[in-house]
Amino acid sequence: MVFNTLLIILGVTGVMMPGTTAALHNMSTVAIALSSMTDLLDK
Repeated sequence: MVFNTLLIILGVTGVMMPGTTAALHNMSTVAIALSSMTDLLDK
């Protein structure tokens, strides 16, 4: 969660390109969602 917030801040302030931070934000969100589903996939 801190990582996503940091990416949003970096994109808004112009430290990183907004498109890059948006892609990283979305990839990390998908990774967290997949990690949460591992118990369901093992059954």
